[in-house]
Amino acid sequence: ETMQPDQYSLPLRPKLGERDFQKISTYIQTNFGIRLPLSKMILVESRLIKRIIKLNVTNFSEYVSYVFSKEGIDEQRTLIDFISTNKTDFFREDHHFDFLETYAETIDGNKRLNVWSSACSSGEEPYTIAMVLEELKSKKFLDYQVLATDISSSVLQKARAGEYSMERLFTVPKGLQKKYFDHNDGIATVAPGLKRAVWFEKFNLVDDSYYARLARQFDFVFCRNVLIYFDQATQTKV
Repeated sequence: ETMQPDQYSLPLRPKLGERDFQKISTYIQTNFGIRLPLSKMILVESRLIKRIIKLNVTNFSEYVSYVFSKEGIDEQRTLIDFISTNKTDFFREDHHFDFLETYAETIDGNKRLNVWSSACSSGEEPYTIAMVLEELKSKKFLDYQVLATDISSSVLQKARAGEYSMERLFTVPKGLQKKYFDHNDGIATVAPGLKRAVWFEKFNLVDDSYYARLARQFDFVFCRNVLIYFDQATQTKV
């Protein structure tokens, strides 16, 4: 006997409703400054579906209830890891690094240059900064240090490891690839000397309490690629 289509059904993928989306959106914007307009609902659903499956919950309403319960504190940290955008490349917005180089060349050779990559994602930006400054250091004495921060624990872990596929290095000049990366089986690892110039910390730009951690002033702050995700009021505050 031939099975008719109405005799069986495939499991349906849970859908994120507007009410649950608004709860997530409000939490993310209040605590991390990231705007999530309604047009991002499908994007949020696609990113969180893995958590629905992993936690074996029935639907998004059950997931949202769990996230905002006492038992869901740890899941709130996971939520921001999945929601935050981590678009980054080496030498992304290359005119920023041209400006950094021009600025750094004016610094007194006896002064240490402090630079902050305020949304470092998986590390491409701070390592690019370090390469630019290391090249200047070879031309004239210039001590420097790079602080790299992000709100996501998972991308910070990747950044600290400093391991990238060769494809990720397509925007890095060949000479710098050879000089600042160790290559093995298609994986490029940031060389130890460059790694030592960068230190990584978790940081929430919209939480005033975090700024007490900044024990020094910075000569240069990279922040454009995070401010674009904030509304104007949050941009001004930060």
